[in-house]
Amino acid sequence: MKEVCDYSVIKDGTFILNPNQDHTTTFKLPNDAKIDSYSVLFYMLDPSSGADNLTYDVEINSKKVGSASLSGGVTRSKHEAVQKNILKHGSNSIQFEVKSGSGSVTFSDVILYFRRDI
Repeated sequence: MKEVCDYSVIKDGTFILNPNQDHTTTFKLPNDAKIDSYSVLFYMLDPSSGADNLTYDVEINSKKVGSASLSGGVTRSKHEAVQKNILKHGSNSIQFEVKSGSGSVTFSDVILYFRRDI
């Protein structure tokens, strides 16, 4: 069977989080998505100019797939390898949570690349 890389635009817009705030959204994957293979999550983040030691986590289906600390106001793109069998066919959830620090961070353009059979 042939395999291709496909993607899902989870969020084409922005959301702003301060310490002790989170944002959760859902997305769907087709039944032929290869959930037993690695996937890649991409997103943009822009910490506020006064941000200092902002620590955040990203979870998919309640499993941590990434975390980092941010300071300063530099926009950046981030990608995370998503382990096998975290994703599910059908409905999935993704949560961004700012745990601590000062300032805020704007997240945007959340995209998941995954494999599928054709």
